[in-house]
Amino acid sequence: MRYRFNFETFKTFARVWRGQMGIVAALFVTCAALTLLLPHFIGVANLTNVVRQVSINGILAVGVTLVLLTGGVDLSLGSVVALAGVTAAHLAHPGDYPAAVPLLAGVAAGIPVRGVKALAYTMCGALAGLAGVVLAARITTGQPNAGAGYELDAIAAAVIGGTSLAGGVGSVGGTILGVLLLGVIGNGLDLLNVSSYYQQIVKGVIIVGAVWFDRRKRV
Repeated sequence: MRYRFNFETFKTFARVWRGQMGIVAALFVTCAALTLLLPHFIGVANLTNVVRQVSINGILAVGVTLVLLTGGVDLSLGSVVALAGVTAAHLAHPGDYPAAVPLLAGVAAGIPVRGVKALAYTMCGALAGLAGVVLAARITTGQPNAGAGYELDAIAAAVIGGTSLAGGVGSVGGTILGVLLLGVIGNGLDLLNVSSYYQQIVKGVIIVGAVWFDRRKRV
């Protein structure tokens, strides 16, 4: 059957595009404000640090976007990150195994079965495994509680990026923008020496706001 580009499809694409332009504007304004407050924010060293900080959440958020698009949600990401990190760290002995062994062992957190939803969850699990390996490599150890709370950050980034919690609307590009926006805000709060407790409050407000906006779009 030939696919027809109807008006409803056009409206969906337009809605996603408008949402992404809003995120780009918010990201630009946030970066400009932080640059005025902290001139070294825009430096190469700090921007590199921002990208490094958001890398794990970016990997997780891409995976959870696939699940949200099916109308589901995966709250096991943090546990998968921890499991994959511990597994990779356990096998990370250069004298005994090639470097590819711990990497593949950590990524292999899904079971390929039939169906689009199963595939989405499988890819989400695999990306969570990859994030766990990256995290273990960064902190040079595998910790059972290393992924605590990561699933909420990933879901928040996807929703901020325009992915609907009801499914069917969203994009990986928008999710990446959401990841960058959260990363820039977090980095700026760190540079401003804002307490981690207040940072959690800010993050919670952003998540609630994103969910509220998602609900408003569907009313």
